[in-house]
Amino acid sequence: MSFANTTTAWRAIGLMLFALASATSARADVSAESFDMAAGGTLDLDTDIGALKISTHAANRVDVEVERDGPDADDLLVEINATDERIKIEGRWEGGKKRWWNGKEARVVFRITVPERFNVDLNTRGGSIEIDDLTGEVDASTSGGSLRFGRINGEIDANTSGGSIRIDGGSANIDVSTSGGSIKIGEATGDVRARTSGGSIRVRNARGRVEARTSGGSVEAEMLVQPSGDSTLATSGGSVRLYVAEGIGLDIDATSSSGVRSEIPVGGETKGKRRLRGALNGGGPKVRLETSGGGVKIYQLNQ
Repeated sequence: MSFANTTTAWRAIGLMLFALASATSARADVSAESFDMAAGGTLDLDTDIGALKISTHAANRVDVEVERDGPDADDLLVEINATDERIKIEGRWEGGKKRWWNGKEARVVFRITVPERFNVDLNTRGGSIEIDDLTGEVDASTSGGSLRFGRINGEIDANTSGGSIRIDGGSANIDVSTSGGSIKIGEATGDVRARTSGGSIRVRNARGRVEARTSGGSVEAEMLVQPSGDSTLATSGGSVRLYVAEGIGLDIDATSSSGVRSEIPVGGETKGKRRLRGALNGGGPKVRLETSGGGVKIYQLNQ
């Protein structure tokens, strides 16, 4: 067989394999149900496996779609119970057997649409969690996957054992943690508590207290209004940057092995070899800035 014919044959085989893969994917099992439920209710979802995608609509209805694919996908048993105020969804491996979600044995996706004002309590032992803009309390946990939230008008309590966290904004307190990944918070009206064992932290438009700690990465925060209490930005391996809007008064306590610099005088000084302490703009709540492996810098934020 000539080279040209051999190439043509391999292309044909490739197209056949692609078509087979597409047909297999198209045969994924999808089940869907809808439940009448007024705004202000609660979604309680607890599953052994699966990515969770939560969206909202203006209707007084909860739509549940579960997509399952892979040789072991049918072993996940899904049970749904609904009352006037709460819908509870459970996903359990048949016989209690545990399988890690690696995409080879099973792929499960829960797509759920709830009223715009709704509370969600989500837990998956293997998969990412995504939530669109929502008015309500959010409690979310995953043993392995990223967290992606839109603007949440309510309390946020979320954690992942391995993945990044991104929140577009929150109108109340935010408490998030990850064992390995970055954290980005777009706007924080309430207090923020953010912790990661390996990644950077960025908090924009902070309007309350901020506690941001990482063991390996940079920490950055913006303070647009006078904070209501003390804050801490700390890392064991990275830089710390604080952006302060004009006129905000703080008591700064900054320490760094690589030096501290400030565009705004702190106790009359703008730099320190290892430490800079004192009042900024007349003083106010205490802000600790700490790093063992990078520099600290304070910037004037021009709004």
